Amino acid sequence: MTEKSEVKTDLLQLSNMINAIDNKTRLAIMGLLYIEKKLTFEEIVEETKIDQNKIAYHINVLRETDLIKRKKKKYQNTRLAVQIMKDTGFLKEIKDIKR
Repeated sequence: MTEKSEVKTDLLQLSNMINAIDNKTRLAIMGLLYIEKKLTFEEIVEETKIDQNKIAYHINVLRETDLIKRKKKKYQNTRLAVQIMKDTGFLKEIKDIKR
């Protein structure tokens, strides 16, 4: 792979990640996972009160961009997701809501 194509690939990945977090539902899922640490799909649906088909779609988008991962049927944020939430100030908002 050439340097130019690597840069193009990196930019595409970054663009996909920005699109992934530019959505209230996906941010809500990431925030919920930050608070609860690990949740099953059913728990996410129950906590968000959002249709399971919509949640499945949004979880898939987050997984494809490496913002959440699944281990033993439970979803959790990746380190990258937590860092993005810290850098954007989103964690402060979550912590304020949690109080």
